[in-house]
Amino acid sequence: MNTNMKRFKSSAITLTICLLLIPLNSNAQTGFWGANAGCTGIDSESVLTSIVANLPIEEISTEEQSGLELMQERAKLARDVYQILYQTWGSAIFNNIASSEQNHMDAVKALLDKYNLPDPVGINPAGVFSDPSIQSLYDSLITKGNISLVEAFKTGMEIEELDIRDLNDLLTQTDNVDVLTVYQNLLKSARNHLRAFNSHIPAEDPYTPQYLTDEEFQEILNANLETGMYDQDGEPAFGHSGVLTFEDTDGDGLCDSVGSVERYTREDLDNAYLQSKALKESEYLKKLKNLRKNNIRYKKIIQALNRKINNLQ
Repeated sequence: MNTNMKRFKSSAITLTICLLLIPLNSNAQTGFWGANAGCTGIDSESVLTSIVANLPIEEISTEEQSGLELMQERAKLARDVYQILYQTWGSAIFNNIASSEQNHMDAVKALLDKYNLPDPVGINPAGVFSDPSIQSLYDSLITKGNISLVEAFKTGMEIEELDIRDLNDLLTQTDNVDVLTVYQNLLKSARNHLRAFNSHIPAEDPYTPQYLTDEEFQEILNANLETGMYDQDGEPAFGHSGVLTFEDTDGDGLCDSVGSVERYTREDLDNAYLQSKALKESEYLKKLKNLRKNNIRYKKIIQALNRKINNLQ
């Protein structure tokens, strides 16, 4: 992108936002992503399920369906394991992350409903899974987590590490914007959860990665806490290529739903840039015309003054 394009990019985005924003009910709290939207904050995980409903419906492949079914059962596995470990050890981290995993289940369920796909979790109670391999994994994780509190934290790290590996694989198997958006946010949360559990592991008894390379593992641990919503590319959501309008549906001051989702395309930005450039050029031409008029007026004044000077002589 050349210098002029970069210079006008900010105004192009602003112009595009103005063109795309859809007004909401006047009683709702609304605003752009990144602003507080009239709320004291944004409940990003609750907002995620609302985003799913607003993004376009696309043809869904067999691979995408299998991936959603896997992640739904895996989110339930994480939730169920953390709930048991919280009951066993009483550490708040398990209860907090179990709540996050429930939000993940809600987001994936929203996708399953959107595409009329069966929910593999169904009415299965805690600790019961449709997939035998996940049932076996659950049983082994519970056994490990019951050994000691440190082993319970390591069990949490194993769950999150496995999710990170599988989500990275699933991202390469889908091109649906809504599915990608959910996966990127699940992946972000898994990285945060991995860091959170690791902060409770004693230095003399570190966790050894099982599913990621040492380099991948350390890169995640050394990174900062990731906040906010991510788009389908794993970038801060809609801050540079789209707009969200928010709602506070329960009046608690937190934005928890999305009224509309709009995306920018390169064509949108190019058109906005051209419009901005045309506006600048139009303003410049007006200034030139005014200068010409002033020059003519000043020339006439100077000529009149010269005539008076000549008359005085």
